[in-house]
Amino acid sequence: MEKKNPTLAAILNFIIPGLGYLYAKKRETFGWIVLVSMILYTVYSYDKPYLLYQPMFIASSLLLSFAFAYDVYRELRSRKK
Repeated sequence: MEKKNPTLAAILNFIIPGLGYLYAKKRETFGWIVLVSMILYTVYSYDKPYLLYQPMFIASSLLLSFAFAYDVYRELRSRKK
């Protein structure tokens, strides 16, 4: 079984939510759902630039990115043991 780098998976999940799960081959269905929903949200908000300046949008985006990154990192670290 190929060892996956937990730090790389966390960075991928932080930058593009869902991509770290696909790289890690852990919770792949969830990773696809997150990735597709982020793409759809990006397409939807393309003509709404005012969303980028809303504090709740910024806070929720950062919180979700950190949570997804931590989750995939924790999953891969526990798999290594």
